[in-house]
Amino acid sequence: GIRIKDAYLALVMFKDVSGRHYALTAGGTSELIGFDGILSLSGNLSVRVNNAESAVEEHLTLGSKVIDLVFAEGEKVQGLYGSVGLQVVDFVKLSGYFGIEKVVSGTTMKILIGISGVTIFMGVGANTPDELGIKVTGGNLGLMLIKIGSGSASYALTASGNASLVGLNGLDFSGLMEVKVNKTGHVVDEVIHSGGEDITLKFTTSEDIMVFGGDVTIKVLGVFVLGGKISATIWASGRVLVDIPIASLSLTVNGTEIFGIAAAIRFSITPVEGFKMLALRMISFSVMGEEAQATPNYSGASDDIFKVVQELQISNFTGGGATASKDMAL
Repeated sequence: GIRIKDAYLALVMFKDVSGRHYALTAGGTSELIGFDGILSLSGNLSVRVNNAESAVEEHLTLGSKVIDLVFAEGEKVQGLYGSVGLQVVDFVKLSGYFGIEKVVSGTTMKILIGISGVTIFMGVGANTPDELGIKVTGGNLGLMLIKIGSGSASYALTASGNASLVGLNGLDFSGLMEVKVNKTGHVVDEVIHSGGEDITLKFTTSEDIMVFGGDVTIKVLGVFVLGGKISATIWASGRVLVDIPIASLSLTVNGTEIFGIAAAIRFSITPVEGFKMLALRMISFSVMGEEAQATPNYSGASDDIFKVVQELQISNFTGGGATASKDMAL
């Protein structure tokens, strides 16, 4: 069955010139019992509702516990938040935080969905030294669904996570993957509550844009190592910008690097011009430990794989032909 404990409820009702209103918060912890060794499910759940278009701040004392009922913004809010832990035998393990909010302000309705701190393991031997499978850690998602008046609904999102292979001797794969999408036609600046870490969803431009990025490393038997950063930006017009600020390849034998090379590439693809190389440079290379600097004064990869998009003169890719500018030079 299901066991619920540490449940609580705080409710405030009030009346003003606009009518009767209420605000509440409730929650508790729950767990599934009776499936030992097969299925484990537990978590925390809380609900927050404010049906008044005004701020609320109340602090209610229940025995030794103080429950804070606070809505700082004057908006109608309905929110569900919690954390979950799930394990199926030793094959699947999942944990993380989530939050879902409905926010109404005038004729604008927003659904905000946040997921943070997600850890997923799929394979065999979960929680043992013999784990073998795929692991995702630090998974985050921030999603906003928005509808203004009688207009069509649209969305913006940000998502990221670290993925790796575990338990395969001689083969290592790890990487950070990120994606950002804005289909709202508006500038976006939202803080989305997930029950854990808050997620920032921000676009300083109203352009219809998708940005994908990653930082990946592959190692084979400690001999072959391939790694690099990549970002791809896609505009509604069909224009695509691909930036690889650094990609590296090395070959090591008996602990000694025999060969190494690093390069940078940037190119665009447009419906009119097709493929166009914007920059291609070798950063460095080495043979038997002897290094050479192929391109002096190269600044290296950006710390933020999405920063390069902001630094570009995006107007070069939104009308006319795509042209390289000094901002785009590596």
